[in-house]
Amino acid sequence: MPLVLGNEWIGEVNVYDTKGALASTYLDTLRVERAVTVNGEKWYYMNVPGFVCDTFHAWFVNRVDGLYTCDSGHFSKAYRLAKYPALPHDEVVTFANTFDSNGNGYSSGIMVDTTDLLIHVPAGTFTANLYRGYYYSRSSDVTDAIVEPASYYSPGVGLIAWGYINPDGTHDNVGPDRTWQLVRAELH
Repeated sequence: MPLVLGNEWIGEVNVYDTKGALASTYLDTLRVERAVTVNGEKWYYMNVPGFVCDTFHAWFVNRVDGLYTCDSGHFSKAYRLAKYPALPHDEVVTFANTFDSNGNGYSSGIMVDTTDLLIHVPAGTFTANLYRGYYYSRSSDVTDAIVEPASYYSPGVGLIAWGYINPDGTHDNVGPDRTWQLVRAELH
C-alpha cells in the first residue's frame, strides 16, 4: 500500500438489496490525511469505508512483512492486515484460535486466498493478492464456517477492491451487501 501524504484511492461503492440486486452506487475516496512517528515507525492516518471499519479512520504502516493497521492510535495492538510478500494460504493474522482437547472451539483471522490474481475493476485490470477473513467454529458434531468479504491489494497501487467480488468485477453475493472497487488512484 503506497502510504504517502495526499495519496487517494477513489472507489465506486455498489449497494445491493436483500435479493442481491444493485440498489445504489456512489463514489468514496480513501485519503492519506496525516502521519506520525511512533517508536521509529511512520504511521499514516486515512479514512476507510464505514462498512469496513466503524470508526471510519485507521492508522497504517508498511513493514517488511506486510501492511499493518490499528484504530484510535492503539499502535501496540496493531495487526497485519495484508501479508506481503505472500503465498496462497499464508495465514496473515489470527484473532482467536481456541480449541479444547475434544476439538471444540473457534478460530478467526485473515488468510491469503490467492496471489497474482487478475481482477477487473472500473480503473482497469490489475494483478492482486486476495485476502479473506474467516471464522470457523466446532461444537460437538456441528461445524460452522464463514468466509468474509475479500480485500484485493495490488503491490505499488494499494487497495483495488473490497467485498464479495469475482475477479471479473461482478458481485458474488445474493443478499444485502456493499462493494468497493477502484475507479482512480492519485498516487504521489
